[in-house]
Amino acid sequence: MSFRGAVRTEFEDFKGFAAELLTEDGDPFLIHEFQEMILSPFFEGCRSTVIIIPKKNGKTTLIAALALYHLLVTPNADCIIVASSREQAGICLKAARMVARNTTDLSARMRIDQRSSGLSGEGGTIR
Repeated sequence: MSFRGAVRTEFEDFKGFAAELLTEDGDPFLIHEFQEMILSPFFEGCRSTVIIIPKKNGKTTLIAALALYHLLVTPNADCIIVASSREQAGICLKAARMVARNTTDLSARMRIDQRSSGLSGEGGTIR
C-alpha cells in the first residue's frame, strides 16, 4: 500500500513518462487538467472509462500515450485499442506509432510495423 506523498504513484510515473513524449507534430505532449480527470479513475483501478468530449481535445493522443506507457510497464502487454469505429482505432494506433517514432528513447525500444506497435524483445504489442 502506498500513502500519497510518501511513494510516487503510478499516475505520477505516467505523467513523468508523458512529459518526455513528442506528439505527431513533434511538439511536447502536455497533459491538461481535464485529461488528468479522465485518467485518474483508471489509475485508481477503474476497469472501463467512456470519454465523451468534443473533437480536437487530445483524446486520441492521450490514449496513444497511455498505450505506450502500458507497453513499457506491463510484461508481455497486449494492449487492444477499441474505438467507436475501426477507422478511429486505426487513427489511435497511428498516433501511437508517430509518438513512438518522434520520441528518441521510445523509437530505440520499439519495433513499429503497419498493423501493430510493440516493445522490442519483450513481446508486448498494441493492436
